[in-house]
Amino acid sequence: MSKLASTLMVFVLLVSACSSVTPAPTPTQVEALEVPLVAFADQHFGIEGVRPEGWTETAPGTLVQTVSPPYMPQLFYGAFPGLSMDWANTYFARQLNLERLPNREASYESQALNWELTTFEVDHPEAGPIVVDGALSEEGSTLYALALLAPADAHESLHEAIFLPALEAFTPLTLDERDRLTATDLMADLYQGVGPVYHDYFLPVGKSAPSLHKLEGTLTVPEFKIQFDSLEDASVSASRQYFPGFSLEFFTHEDYLVPATRDIVPSTGEESYWSIIVSPGRVWSEPGDDGMSRASFPFILVSDQYNQAHNGVATFLYDDTKVSSFYFQVVQETASWRRVDFWGQSLMDYSPSAIKDRDTLAPEFASELSLQTPIRPWAELEEDHDPSLLSTFNDRFDPREISASGLVMDDTIYLLPCLTRYGEFPFCRYMRQGAFSVTKSMGAALAMLRLAEKYGEEVFDLKLEDYVEVTAQHDGWDDVTFRDALNMATGIGDDPNLQGVTAEEDQPRFDQFLEARSAQDKLDVCFSYGNYPWGPGEVVRYNSINTFVLSVAMDTFLKSKEGPEADIWDMVVEEVYEPIGIFHAPMMRTHEPDGSRGIPIFGFGLFPTVDDVAKVTRLLLNGGQHEGEQLLHPDKLAEALYQTEVAGLPTGDRNEYGDSMYHMSFWSMPYATVGGEFFLIPYMSGFGGNHVALVPNGMVAFRFTDAHIYGVESMVKVAEGIRPWQN
Repeated sequence: MSKLASTLMVFVLLVSACSSVTPAPTPTQVEALEVPLVAFADQHFGIEGVRPEGWTETAPGTLVQTVSPPYMPQLFYGAFPGLSMDWANTYFARQLNLERLPNREASYESQALNWELTTFEVDHPEAGPIVVDGALSEEGSTLYALALLAPADAHESLHEAIFLPALEAFTPLTLDERDRLTATDLMADLYQGVGPVYHDYFLPVGKSAPSLHKLEGTLTVPEFKIQFDSLEDASVSASRQYFPGFSLEFFTHEDYLVPATRDIVPSTGEESYWSIIVSPGRVWSEPGDDGMSRASFPFILVSDQYNQAHNGVATFLYDDTKVSSFYFQVVQETASWRRVDFWGQSLMDYSPSAIKDRDTLAPEFASELSLQTPIRPWAELEEDHDPSLLSTFNDRFDPREISASGLVMDDTIYLLPCLTRYGEFPFCRYMRQGAFSVTKSMGAALAMLRLAEKYGEEVFDLKLEDYVEVTAQHDGWDDVTFRDALNMATGIGDDPNLQGVTAEEDQPRFDQFLEARSAQDKLDVCFSYGNYPWGPGEVVRYNSINTFVLSVAMDTFLKSKEGPEADIWDMVVEEVYEPIGIFHAPMMRTHEPDGSRGIPIFGFGLFPTVDDVAKVTRLLLNGGQHEGEQLLHPDKLAEALYQTEVAGLPTGDRNEYGDSMYHMSFWSMPYATVGGEFFLIPYMSGFGGNHVALVPNGMVAFRFTDAHIYGVESMVKVAEGIRPWQN
């Protein structure tokens, strides 16, 4: 269970099981109750205060006096960046099937925060009458919460003995002095703490200053055994318990720490399951670091089979000749089947030396900085737009299951906080998302649109079998075109009676495809599928094997035009991504036994940042043109975005306005505006609930999550509320 569910939502679960919600009874005089309280500092939420001594913490911020049903009394606390009172009202009222929550009845000013209070009684089926004391405080862009659930006959005494003292002592952590990840901690061989720390400790603390040293050379970390805490009983195999070894070049540029490569880097050892992608971080100095400088940088752990992204941060100290140990933690992911906190510390080696390509890399990084899409906090939208409207953007979601979400408007990203289980991720701009099938739109579709612009739209009618050796034991592939594969309409599959457009991907054969490593092994699985009774171009049956066969075919076609060194993903990066300001786009590839470069998988495998999303969608909304140069075929792009009479094929899903369609790796949502006009909203969709919607008013709404809640309607409605549109 996430922290949010453990704290704010538990009383919702109680209330939803109850027969009634009524105002709390008028307090009566009761005998004072003495409950020993102890001070605490919580690294999950970045808060400190007091809580009952001897109570059991069943989840972060969740304390119970007894660990047997009905688990009464209970105390809950938490801090949630980016959430507001309006969000709380909208979210919890919906959970309770109410139009609104019970009115907040009073306010209270504690030593640190101004609180709004409510008290109400519920009839619990096991515990009987329960009184809920709730307190919410919105300070800056963070929502703070405290709640006490107590049997009605003990409520008043517990209210006085626990709730009020906890409310008074509740204080956000103020990091005036560093007490975590100190110089002493980092100079030790092994981690001296007891678990992950609040993410603010990876940023400057106290009286920080610019870095005292430059860093240029190779940082080497060996594979090492790491500590972990498996959430929701997620399995952690032995190989996943090793941090991937790496030996990578870094250099400092102003106050940035810049890696020389940002591609997928396999582990240098034999034990670790993981590969790593590193991103730019920052450098600074603090007075308690014994004259050394301090650095931190974000990274993701990735695997060969799945497009999962486990987002982490690392930190260390350095001077001109040496470094401290290397500490890391990973406490956020897009991998619902493997939610695990990882952390650990290892010795690290620094070899100072001039980086061969430094004279090229530094100007490229400076150019990258100058081309970044501006990011503004979501809270700024509340200055000009209805907060109650904005609060519905992610209305069905536990915010801690969302990696990143926001709106792109007027070439600016309005970003909700990137939450983790230990506060905000400190490098949200560089957080890479496991995009899963969003890759089909940002990868395979862009590759086809670029090929069409270079070699004519006839490429859509090329037959796959002319560019891929088909080994299927049937003739179903004979007439399948590049277009059919992009449209998920190949007519290839095992069981025509399966219900659901994506049902083939839920079958064991698709797992074989995921596990196959080489291009040929993957093709063998692709061509082992049967032949549907219908032909190509007739019915959508979603299966990523189609996109992989298309990837091989596109790569072969490109080589036939440009020579054996041509590569289809290199073409996209060099001819589409780099011109629009995306200089690093790691993509999963096959692993070839001869050590040659693999084929981009394209059905999944991209790890975009929010800046990448903004730039790609800007290009799409501009008709494939950038600064006067046509990068993508304009007519085929218009078709892909449902701007022509070609509307694709129905997926079997529908809403009150009509059928959802799929075409050229883009989904569509039928939508009627407040004014009654009908639109097909094009959007990208990926496993877990990753969505990028291109709204007709020129805005882009995006959400990367592993909550397995699918759909873009709430995001589109907010976009329309901000800027209505019409034909």
